[in-house]
This record gives sequence, C-alpha cells and structure tokens, in this order.
Amino acid sequence: MRSTLIQHSYLVRSLISIFAQRRAQDVVRKVSPYLPTKARIIEIGAGTCNVSRILMSKGFVVVPIDKVNLSVVAGINPVLCDGSALPFRDRSFEIASLLDVLHHVQRPERVLAEAKRVADRLIVMEPIYSGATSKLFTMAIDCMLNLEFIPPPHKRHCSKDSGSCVSPTRLVQGLSGLIPAFAT
Repeated sequence: MRSTLIQHSYLVRSLISIFAQRRAQDVVRKVSPYLPTKARIIEIGAGTCNVSRILMSKGFVVVPIDKVNLSVVAGINPVLCDGSALPFRDRSFEIASLLDVLHHVQRPERVLAEAKRVADRLIVMEPIYSGATSKLFTMAIDCMLNLEFIPPPHKRHCSKDSGSCVSPTRLVQGLSGLIPAFAT
C-alpha cells in the first residue's frame, strides 16, 4: 500500500521528495569523507533512493535495496529483498550503508551480520535523542517520510522470539569494520 501511494499519488510523491532530498543531501555530506573514491556501495534500506541518486551522481556504484519500492527518484528502483537475507555474494561491496535503518527492522543483529558479510566496511547512522521532544520530533518525521504509522518504526527493534529489546546502538558498538560513528 505504501509503495502504491508513493508511486501513484503525485502530491504524496512530491511532498516526500522535497523532505527526502534535503535529508539525503545532509546525509551524503556527513558520509562522503568516509567513502573511498568510486566505491561499490550497497544502500540497505534505501527508502526514497535520494541518497543513492546523489552518490551515483558523484561517481559511486550504488545498489539500493529495500523491502518495498518507496523510490521517488525516476529511473532508480531498489532491489526488493529483506536485509537479513541479501542476494549477493560475500564481499561484493566495499561499503554497506545502513542509514537510519536499524530501528525499522525486527532483528537488527541479522541485518548487520548480512551487511558485514557482503561488504568490507559498514556505515551505520541511527537517530540519537537528546530528550523526549527530540525523540517525538524524530519519530514524527520518520513516520511521515516512510508512511509507517502503526506501530511506529522506533518501536520495532524488539525481538518477538526472545521478548527482549536490542538497542541498535549497542549492536554496532565493538563491531569490527565499522567506519567511525557520528550522530545524525
């Protein structure tokens, strides 16, 4: 339903595109210093594909992936797959980017393990809240850009199997091959 709404509603697509483009420019500015020239990148959780478009325009080879096609960029469609089972050989990429993704997945540890399998290095960005207002604002923007409202994406990193919650921040601490972290 989300992909249908984005693909077929000009108004929704235009509004999301405006916000997503600004966010993508900021994200690319933050990650660019950590990217080897002309690196082959897998963008796990590509969402609107704006980050992929900007990186491609800078000469990077980017393969966007997502569970659903939420692309608002003409001519760029993600490979549709689950991040916990990537259809690529080991070490197919120099970089795997997971930009504001882990809080959207049920088992972030599986997604991180797959990213590490297919890439030499990882770039992981997750929201950091400075208080209740900051968290609420981040959740609201995230829900609107992803058209996900029930349950909100920031509640999804709890494992149904174990009944426990895993913090994406704790998962990435100590993970070898990670590029130095910075806050979003």
